[in-house]
Amino acid sequence: SPASKGKGPSKVQTPPNNKNNQLTNIEGQPLQTKTLEPREAQPSPESLKRDAQSDKVPESRVNIRLSGYIGISPMLISYTVAMPTDMLTGADVLWMDNGVPVSHGISGKRTLVESGSHKIEVLVITRDNREFRDQKTITVLERLPLDK
Repeated sequence: SPASKGKGPSKVQTPPNNKNNQLTNIEGQPLQTKTLEPREAQPSPESLKRDAQSDKVPESRVNIRLSGYIGISPMLISYTVAMPTDMLTGADVLWMDNGVPVSHGISGKRTLVESGSHKIEVLVITRDNREFRDQKTITVLERLPLDK
């Protein structure tokens, strides 16, 4: 057994000046501790102000989420539209790359082969005919030839 070989669990010894297991500083002097009483969380003035203005915020708008913004050709990207589910239900979604329609649906994937800037746009038309748009730019770099 490990104990018979002298490799048993080590014993932690309390320093002579700390027999009551008090917290001490490096010189062995007792630390002054204070018990904190729990208190109820209070909102900050900034959050109260933001909450008061939240009723004045215009309708939610569409937001594009992309898997990347810069890469080397060929670059595989995935995209999705972020907006409240109730607004997306029954909506028409059109995705465009530099103004050219590329897909329909809430999300998708595309391989960008052509180097340069790609303006990825989404147009969402809700079931009550409201239009929402967003766009992001992706930069695709040309792959350099390997040294020979």
